[in-house]
Amino acid sequence: MRLTWLVLGVVLAAGAVAFINTDDEPDPLPKADAAEADRTDGKKALSREAGAPPPSRKPSQAEQKAEKHARALLDAIGRARAEGDARKTATIEARLRKEAWNVPAARRYAYQMGRALLENTDGAEGRALLERKDKARRLLSRVLFLPEMFKRGGASTDERTRLIDEIQKLNRQVMRYRPGIPGVTVPYEVPSGIRPVQIVSRQKLPMGSNAILYWNQGGNLDPKRLRAGQTFLLPQEPLSLHVHKRYRRLAIYIGDWFVKEFIVGIGKDETPTPADTFWVHSREKNPDWWKPGGKRIPFGDPRNELGSAWIAIESDEWPLSAGFGIHGTNNEKTIGTRCSNGCVRLRNAQATELYDWVRTGSAGGQATRVHIR
Repeated sequence: MRLTWLVLGVVLAAGAVAFINTDDEPDPLPKADAAEADRTDGKKALSREAGAPPPSRKPSQAEQKAEKHARALLDAIGRARAEGDARKTATIEARLRKEAWNVPAARRYAYQMGRALLENTDGAEGRALLERKDKARRLLSRVLFLPEMFKRGGASTDERTRLIDEIQKLNRQVMRYRPGIPGVTVPYEVPSGIRPVQIVSRQKLPMGSNAILYWNQGGNLDPKRLRAGQTFLLPQEPLSLHVHKRYRRLAIYIGDWFVKEFIVGIGKDETPTPADTFWVHSREKNPDWWKPGGKRIPFGDPRNELGSAWIAIESDEWPLSAGFGIHGTNNEKTIGTRCSNGCVRLRNAQATELYDWVRTGSAGGQATRVHIR
């Protein structure tokens, strides 16, 4: 345990440097295939040496103030823990979660909390062990988009690749735990003749049908494999999408834990993808494209830039008429680049898959939130 918190001190010190020396955009991503091909088991610590993009931007005064406040709270936690005052430690940690949980220093602290949970199981088994793993995956998920998790060209570091594999392993263990975990999953017996999309509607689930199939069918997303009488575990927390323009990635989260990600294309300099919190308005497979200026380009026409699926998004600032969405492409070589008129662009197979991860607000459901930053 002492070693874990010693490592934390080193990580936070290195992380502070990484926070102060980050830029708005890393160098352009290499081709998506090359960016994700590096699947080695790297052992690098969370530090500048792990491959953060080159420094050039000084953080804003607000960011510096938030980071300073978070580090002051972390120092107080360290003193309380050194004094053996568990109650005081918990009180300050609660303040950290409330006041500065999204600050980089706090995210690195969360990572170490997650590591400690996995390293010190204290003989936990059954549901108690799975609840511990559930907490750990949430904490580990918090560092995936810190600068030190990416190489200079924007590809994942070995440490990030290893960490994603570890989180996904924890996801499988937690999401397949048959008794279910309160607030996380609930058992559901599949009725005769029902389709996954009907389960979503009837249970008013805050996600699309792929969130049902992904773990219950071992990653197979075929909706025709349902059998009457089989028991599925239904996720209970809202699904959201997080688009990180800096790293050209779209990540799927359920609650506060990472599910998976795709490399994307984003808006060109002259037509940037806006940063805002959107929600999914509607979806369409095999969409026609209404080219700027009003001309309709039907699906299947090689000039149709929407590819296999269209997910329309809107926000208070950017209404549906603004025309923003997430979609496939007729030119997959553009994925990982600044290429669009402001939309988020996926490979066609991934756009079709994402279509069934999200949901609209129809049938009394909760429309998927899309956070772009």
